[in-house]
Amino acid sequence: MACLPEPFPWQAHKPVTRLIMIKKIAVEQLRIGMFVCDTDRKWIDLPFFRTKFLLTTPKQIATLKEYCHFVYIDPTKGLDELPQSAAELQPAIEIEEDNAIKRVYRQCRQRYALLLDAISIGQPMDHQISEKIVADLLQVMTDHDLPLLQPWHESPNQDSLTDKSVHGCLQALTFGTHLALPEDKLHTLALGALYHDIGLLRMPDAIRYSHQPLSDEQRILMQQHPVLGYELLTQIPDFPEDVLNIVLTHHERMDGNGYPNRIPSARLSPLARMLAIVSGFESLIWPRPDRPAQTPASALSKLYDSKACVFDAQLVANFILATKVYPTGCLIELNNGLVGVIADSGCAPDFLPRITLLTDAQKQLVPNPEEIDLSQKNAAGIHIHQVLSSDDPVVDLIRLFAQV
Repeated sequence: MACLPEPFPWQAHKPVTRLIMIKKIAVEQLRIGMFVCDTDRKWIDLPFFRTKFLLTTPKQIATLKEYCHFVYIDPTKGLDELPQSAAELQPAIEIEEDNAIKRVYRQCRQRYALLLDAISIGQPMDHQISEKIVADLLQVMTDHDLPLLQPWHESPNQDSLTDKSVHGCLQALTFGTHLALPEDKLHTLALGALYHDIGLLRMPDAIRYSHQPLSDEQRILMQQHPVLGYELLTQIPDFPEDVLNIVLTHHERMDGNGYPNRIPSARLSPLARMLAIVSGFESLIWPRPDRPAQTPASALSKLYDSKACVFDAQLVANFILATKVYPTGCLIELNNGLVGVIADSGCAPDFLPRITLLTDAQKQLVPNPEEIDLSQKNAAGIHIHQVLSSDDPVVDLIRLFAQV
């Protein structure tokens, strides 16, 4: 039997090398199953805990699209980029995902409509239906990057209570998640949003379905719907007291001039203040007899410009940051420290705004303000870090001296 030759000394312990196939791709090419190992941003600027990770949810992809223009993937640890012929199918995949989201939303809407119908004819309220709706909306919100914008209705009817309630619940979940509310508080806020206008079921049809502005007498009666909703919900055994509280107080205002009980701000819980903002936004983006529906940017502008005596101004700023739609005239701070004013909100679906820069990173006013458009490639790596609260003294000073 022939013996194999001994290896030369320099061959005895030669390490095995692996060819690393790192690829640079545009964020538009990302898909679930890819392994991201680097980006065009510093990792400290990204909202991820790991520097390398497998893409498992659409929300991860949406976040990378928001912050980056391109990333690096490792095809040996995940999926490779699609060939050109397969890439043409990507829009169909996105449409299928969008339809799946709307299907869940539609199911939640149908279940809530049946619940309201049952209550209207005097049947006992099945609270478990609402618990299921909240759970399903939270799941679909967690799995997908949902827009906090226009109502998702396909055939609006005369009574939008169902649509406003379910859509408001989804918005409350998104708002609460943005603020990192504990699970129990998020659950309370979501149930409160779903039930907040349920007292309208006890309103006379002449008021509830009126196509004319309400008279003073009718308006006074309408302002009792939080009380009626509170009384309706107390009929459910062991119904959470915290949910009852925010249903009763969602129309109270910071200066104590809200309704039904003119409660001052010191006695309004943070969840009640949040629900007041969600409810106010909902009322603006839905049509009413005396005005058409407003765009999200227009509605957010009204919330931002409202006096701090109406809504909690800091929470309004956080709500705008959660929606990622920045109304014209809103003051923001970029991640590089510069302060600017929104000159144009941008277009759907990304709503990347055009900003007039007013200060440098040390918050000193610049003599010749320049503009930056976050939708352009030269703005790569730049994003809005925070919305400045309208009651912040710095906002008043900047507006005074910059004349904005």
